[in-house]
Amino acid sequence: MKIYFVVDLEGITGVVSPDKQAEPGSSGYQEARELLMSDLNAAVEGALEGGANEILIYDMHYYGLNVILDRLHPKAKIIMGNPHVVPVEKGLDDTFKGMMMIGFHAMAETEGALLPHTYSHDMKALYLNGVLMGEIGMEASIAGTYGVPLIMLSGDSK
Repeated sequence: MKIYFVVDLEGITGVVSPDKQAEPGSSGYQEARELLMSDLNAAVEGALEGGANEILIYDMHYYGLNVILDRLHPKAKIIMGNPHVVPVEKGLDDTFKGMMMIGFHAMAETEGALLPHTYSHDMKALYLNGVLMGEIGMEASIAGTYGVPLIMLSGDSK
């Protein structure tokens, strides 16, 4: 069973500051990457225990260089580098049985959310077929076009 992962950084356990943790080169960025690896590897292990035999991870935060390769679960494969906008470039297709989203945050303008934004801090609203949504909704919708259901989400409580 193939499981597709999408990983972001602002919703990772312990990441609370965009300026000090979420920006490459910031004082807490390396710590945030370590925290990401804890959340990601725990989810990968859970997927494997649940019957997955193939794991593909897409690192979509910033320029996609956040996953620490020598700490990545040995059974996982990863797509890194500049973010891609075409789903096929992210490795997603109809052969996956589920998608797990790790470390996501609330969409832009969400009141009371810790690090809300939608893809960039310049975008205030994103609509799909007239429905306001953030990155979670958009990525889940893209997966849905391939018949791949969202089976797990971790991140901001908002």
